[in-house]
Amino acid sequence: MHIYLYFLFVWLLTGCVTRESDINRSLSEETSFPVELVPPPKPDSNVTEFFTYKNLFSEPELHILIETALEHSPFWHVQLSRVEVAKAKAGLSLTGSQPELLGSVAWQAGKEKSRETNNQTQKLPQFKSRMSFGWELDLWGKWKALREAEMKMVSAENHLILAAQLELIYEISRVWHKMKFLKEDIQLVNNQIRQHHEIHTLHLHRYHAGLEDNSSIIEMEISLKRLASEYNLLLQNFEQAKITMTTLLGSDDSKISEPPPLSKDKFLPSPSFPHSSVLRNRPDILAGENKIRSLASHLNATSLDLYPSIGIDLTGVGMSGDLSKPFTQWKLQGGPILDIPLWSPKRKLKVAEDKAKLRAAELDWKSLILRGIEEIDKAKIHHLYASEELELSKNITDQFKDLAEIAMQKFEVGLTSKIDFLNMKIRWTAQKRNMLQKRYDLWVSVLDLGKSLGIGWQAIP
Repeated sequence: MHIYLYFLFVWLLTGCVTRESDINRSLSEETSFPVELVPPPKPDSNVTEFFTYKNLFSEPELHILIETALEHSPFWHVQLSRVEVAKAKAGLSLTGSQPELLGSVAWQAGKEKSRETNNQTQKLPQFKSRMSFGWELDLWGKWKALREAEMKMVSAENHLILAAQLELIYEISRVWHKMKFLKEDIQLVNNQIRQHHEIHTLHLHRYHAGLEDNSSIIEMEISLKRLASEYNLLLQNFEQAKITMTTLLGSDDSKISEPPPLSKDKFLPSPSFPHSSVLRNRPDILAGENKIRSLASHLNATSLDLYPSIGIDLTGVGMSGDLSKPFTQWKLQGGPILDIPLWSPKRKLKVAEDKAKLRAAELDWKSLILRGIEEIDKAKIHHLYASEELELSKNITDQFKDLAEIAMQKFEVGLTSKIDFLNMKIRWTAQKRNMLQKRYDLWVSVLDLGKSLGIGWQAIP
């Protein structure tokens, strides 16, 4: 009988081995995915120059804010913890590939009446101990594929962390530039208020001298009240931006330095990336790619789980009525085990589930690529038009400056009144504010462009 069982075992094992190449070939066909969507990046000198956020934005105050956030922000540390969770989950999934040794000790009271006791009632040994050892051999590479799947999933989590870091640093940058814009705009509104006060005083003098009615005074008071309301709104927005910055940093506002004027910032030439290399820089795209590779390897592992597996099992049992002699009775058995899944709906459904997950991940990855290209194109257009708007605004501001100088010269020689001269200065200041807004819009477009290009705080490995 034993010899027949032995030959049956060898026949099953030989049959499985002869199909191993077929298994691997069919699995490679099922788990293929469209990596050609993101070809390798082409050499580009501009890519190296603007590859990191530090190279693109060289403002020391902003660097300090970002480094403070990466050190103290609880939002950022929550994201970092996701990697540790992924590593722990990967280790848990791979425990089945390692030998397992279990032991137990129990005290149980009982009696037995059976043929072994000649139908006599006897007490069972009260103290029992048990030990078991099991290890499944990686015959087809199932555990190897599962290990690759978990490694790729951890890599995907790492790229998602970089994507979260990208969101954080660009949000801090956006708030910082908004604070600089608001601070400088508040100063310009102050200048407008002073200029309106001067004109208001002149109109009061003319009114008391009987040279005009009080309509001009009422108009100036309306303008002053509007400016005061605008000034209060700018202060409110500045304080709110400061609170937002404090929240992003995860620390008190003492870390926030006084923002410098936005008009002092210099713009660097925009990087020109081809789409292929840009997508290779975006961490969300890389995370999606690694997720697909992880699911493909996981599908490989679950498919291999449909085939027989070989393991080693060793079990030992000890029983005794006296704790000082724990092995009065004992039993030890062990040997190889061939696990043959003749009919396992659970395993088949797991393969179907993994195939569905892989298809969904591929579609999601394609969607990420399309959204990435859309964001890049929109950011480029925004940056192009914002640059043109700023240039036009600069030209208009220069022309207003010329008009203000001409008005001052005419006032000095008595060809125009001081009220007309101050009105021209007010119009010039209003244009300065308009140019400042255009400059801020351009900075927003620069940040959008950098974010869409995937220019992060550190280089993508």
